[in-house]
Order: sequence, then structure tokens, then C-alpha cells
Amino acid sequence: MGERSNLIQVASDEWIVMREFAQYPKAVIRGIRDTSGEARYLLLAWHPVRHRQRMVGIYSSREEAEAAVPWPSRSPQLPGLPPSNARRTPARRSR
Repeated sequence: MGERSNLIQVASDEWIVMREFAQYPKAVIRGIRDTSGEARYLLLAWHPVRHRQRMVGIYSSREEAEAAVPWPSRSPQLPGLPPSNARRTPARRSR
């Protein structure tokens, strides 16, 4: 089965990359121009709070940026939740 595109365009130069979870975007691609005027595409790890998104890479095409987003992820991580492999401590009972 070949990979498919799951982009949602949210602005003229911004796309949300969806992967295995319909309610949880995986990444954001933002189109910009570099100092020489060439088109570049920033790939950012998605987070619901925009200033907490982190740059993953810069690509010369939107397709390259999208191809850099893994499908499917090995261990999905939702914002605000502990990693799936984190050690869990038992809940304390109140007296």
C-alpha cells in the first residue's frame, strides 16, 4: 500500500499534516521565502499552542516536507500526556 497525502490547507501558505489520528495533527508545513526569494517549506512538529511548535527541517518543496513526516508513528504522543513507555506509579489511596 503506497503512502497517501493527508494535508489540510489552513492558509494560503500553511498546511496541517494528518497521520494516524484524525483528531491529532502530526505536523505543520509553512511556506516562506528565503533571503534570495526562493520558496522554502518549514516543517514543524505540531502542538496546539503555536509558540510550542518546534522546527524539524527546511525543505525546497511541500512534497519533500510532507514525505519527512513518518507514517505511521511508532509511538504516538499526545500533548500533555506522559510518553507511552513512561513508568507509571500506582495511585495513592487517601486515608
